[in-house]
Amino acid sequence: MRFMRPFFVVVALSLVISCGTGIEEDSNSDKTVFRYNEAVGISKLDPSRTTSFEDIIAIGHLFEGLVTLDENLEVVPAIASSWEISEDGKEYTFYIRRDVYFHDNPCFAASEGRRVLASDFEYSFFRIVDPNEPSPGKYIFENVAKTEESNFIGFKAIDDRTFKIYLSKPQPSFLQMLTLKHCSVVPHEAIDMYGEDFRTNPVGTGPFKFSFWNEDVKLVLLKNDEYWRRDEVGDTLPYLDAITITFLPDRHQEYMQFKKGKYEMMSGLDQSFQETLLTDLGELKPKFDSSMIFSKIPWLKTDYLGFLVDDAKPINENSPLTNKLVRKAVNYALDRDELVTYMRKNIGKGAAKGFLPKGMPGYDQLNVTGFDYNPDTARTLLKKAGYNGELVKLVVANNYKQMCNYIQRKLREVGLNVQVDAVSKSVHRKDMATFQTNFFLKNWTADFPDPTNFYQLFYSKNFAPDHGPNYTHFVNSEYDRLFEELLAESRDTVKWEIYDRLESILLDDAPVVPLFYDETVRFFSNNVSGIKANSMNQLDLSEVRLAD
Repeated sequence: MRFMRPFFVVVALSLVISCGTGIEEDSNSDKTVFRYNEAVGISKLDPSRTTSFEDIIAIGHLFEGLVTLDENLEVVPAIASSWEISEDGKEYTFYIRRDVYFHDNPCFAASEGRRVLASDFEYSFFRIVDPNEPSPGKYIFENVAKTEESNFIGFKAIDDRTFKIYLSKPQPSFLQMLTLKHCSVVPHEAIDMYGEDFRTNPVGTGPFKFSFWNEDVKLVLLKNDEYWRRDEVGDTLPYLDAITITFLPDRHQEYMQFKKGKYEMMSGLDQSFQETLLTDLGELKPKFDSSMIFSKIPWLKTDYLGFLVDDAKPINENSPLTNKLVRKAVNYALDRDELVTYMRKNIGKGAAKGFLPKGMPGYDQLNVTGFDYNPDTARTLLKKAGYNGELVKLVVANNYKQMCNYIQRKLREVGLNVQVDAVSKSVHRKDMATFQTNFFLKNWTADFPDPTNFYQLFYSKNFAPDHGPNYTHFVNSEYDRLFEELLAESRDTVKWEIYDRLESILLDDAPVVPLFYDETVRFFSNNVSGIKANSMNQLDLSEVRLAD
């Protein structure tokens, strides 16, 4: 029988009792409580159904899968201690650890979490691909073996410790895709007991376990005393006793609470405090060096301007944007480094090579050069295209209006008549999905750290909104052929040659204007150590310590 330590019970009770009031109540808890805010909020804690970045961060504290990513984006063991891949690349064998237990929960006999078995992964993965399950993670298993009736047969628990996945064809990126939080293991007992309410009653294996969630107010996670991982000297993890996440929508109020010591971490920037904290070059002002830690690392995210290049769409009738010379002119008209420096406080890097972001492992092997800033070339291309001052409308979400006003000014300087329409996020999404705009601002954040995840945006079988993320409706037969070849290619040197050719096609046809490769920004109180993060913007708090 496994019992909670008395001290931990006290911490848990004090946290749960205080959960209904917001952020001012943690004065009675000690420094083993890590506090932060998610201004956007959290909608669900079911890994199969998660759709938002904020959900994924919280789910990462609670759940684990077969494998995970380290700080260098290398695939490393998680619940699977090791694995083997067959020579033909179609059979994956995972060996499940013997010391991993689900969190204690009333769904189990005596409310005591049981050992994780290979059959739990079989159940969890079949749940994802179930046609009746609204899981956005279904695409992960599109290549898993199926019958002629499209029934999945590619998941098999051989015994308690051995789990196999069978693919219909080789897929070198598959192991990386298994690091997605959708692929976390869940117990059937919890799904049986909670059903649709599993989203608010999560049961996983992670370093922290669910305690309390007052939606739109606070989420409390407690230390998992039975967590399997140990540090380098054999001590149990995690070091923290609890995590509390609040949901204040006001970023300025969040900053004020961080400044008062009510939070150990603050993520991202906001105009209400960025001038206070950062220099013009995007560094922490020296006066804050003694009170906080500033972290800025690459993020696998590319922000771009997109063109709807399907000439058949009504909005493109007589539009100058159907001419690739005009699209290239837009690329040459923008000073990406200036945009990052002055509009983003030097957060990010100007898109110097193409669409693939700088934080991607192997990025330096990319042997292409993107568009430089050359307004004279932009003017020449507009003249060559026969552009006569026709109005072009750029549709953006409200929170990007200031940056796009800068873009508008730079485009007008070369003679392009641009109007910026700033709309709500929902209208922005709708306009792109229904082809009510042919010029838009968008971004792509990696699902997993492989270039194919970015290059799929221009594959003709991935047309948005119904079949994938190709919102430009770009079609190029050579691009499609190379992309399909890439999906089965395992040799790194050959893959990077294909990446170069894909980027060259995109540079020639210009369906997009890559603007910048983003960076993750976080502020920590100066008593925090042991943070682990990577370019997927994942956050591991299992080895965090809070100094006295």
